Amino acid sequence: MTTTTATTTEARTWSVTTTSGLTVRDQLPAWADNDPSRDDVRPEHLHAALADVVLEADAGGLVLPVVHGQDPAEQAAVLAVTLTCKPFGQQGEPRVPVAEVQLVEDFWLKGLDPQGITDFGHRLHVLGHLLIHQVAPALQAARADWSRHHPTHRPDAAGTAAEVAATARVRSAPRTLHQEPQAVQWAREKAGLTKRALAEKVGISEQLMGEIESGWRSATPINLARIAEALNCPVVALERKRTDTATAPQN
Repeated sequence: MTTTTATTTEARTWSVTTTSGLTVRDQLPAWADNDPSRDDVRPEHLHAALADVVLEADAGGLVLPVVHGQDPAEQAAVLAVTLTCKPFGQQGEPRVPVAEVQLVEDFWLKGLDPQGITDFGHRLHVLGHLLIHQVAPALQAARADWSRHHPTHRPDAAGTAAEVAATARVRSAPRTLHQEPQAVQWAREKAGLTKRALAEKVGISEQLMGEIESGWRSATPINLARIAEALNCPVVALERKRTDTATAPQN
């Protein structure tokens, strides 16, 4: 897990980015069906957003006609199996891939004759075969893959979402900035560009662009010149002023 370093383009990743430009990024395993990425999190809600991150994949189960109360029978998932992982789960929760089995409550298979109960037994046998020969190996492979990407990751030692967020919050901004963050934001918005679009024009990552604009990273002179060129404004309009007052560039 990293808070500022981008991964290689070959690896799938998910990320949670705050409105101040801080990004927490981690591996998105090949087995996961979902991407929990967000880019609209307020800084004070970062720990909650990380705690909500869940990687998951449908691993199969039974679909049977079930009856709920007096309603007609409907096809429903029974004993549905899911592979899941909460990288920043609460204290005591496993933070490695696990399997979850949904046990349907208050649903019944009714009116089964000998053939019906036999068919149900065969389906349970199929489910048992699925759990033993597909889900268990998939879970083992998922954990091995997780360990390769998180060499120091242990279920009892991983940082909680609150700890990661606290670590992110204590990161201090650079003592000196080449750019005036508010001026960069003002010029970008005036040009009608998103952070991503401007980053692409400048040739840097969207994450770095956000950190430059929020004041968490000082733009190098070369990057600041490229930003000014992309925004069609003089470099001096984006440079840090001698005072601490942020001044937007003039028309």
